[in-house]
Amino acid sequence: MDGIEEQCTYHFRFKRCPYCNEENDIAARQCQHCAEKLIDADDILRSALNLKDNKVLRCAGITPKIDSKDKSLKITYHDEDGLTLSETFRFNFKKSRKMFNDVFARRIANGSQSIEFETLEEVERFLPYLPIPDFVIAKKQTQHWQVTERLFDYQGPYRKANHLN
Repeated sequence: MDGIEEQCTYHFRFKRCPYCNEENDIAARQCQHCAEKLIDADDILRSALNLKDNKVLRCAGITPKIDSKDKSLKITYHDEDGLTLSETFRFNFKKSRKMFNDVFARRIANGSQSIEFETLEEVERFLPYLPIPDFVIAKKQTQHWQVTERLFDYQGPYRKANHLN
């Protein structure tokens, strides 16, 4: 080092920018990459709870299930009251694989290593380490619920699963 101090850009806990998908510090109000305003998790929850076509789960656990024939991973989110929501990541489609990596891969092992999965076989050994979101928000479609948000590392006034006031 030549005496110049440099700000560390590693984020153990982070929130993603919805515009450019860059990681930002958990307390950031504006994206460090594209300068767009970052939406606060409390605002996302408040908005979702006020809309009748949204479902909000206080996530207490997840159940991952691999379908080798379909090359997909189905994740079922469970709340403390027994309600569930599910979403499927199809690894033979680049967009779906990228979504899985954006949501889960960076958070595996508390973000201590950068992981990006290309195949289901690579994911399989990491299934026990998939992070559990604090809240999952879904929007009502015609025949099903579609997961739109997964909130990790939530700190705020809303109670998380298994936390009593």
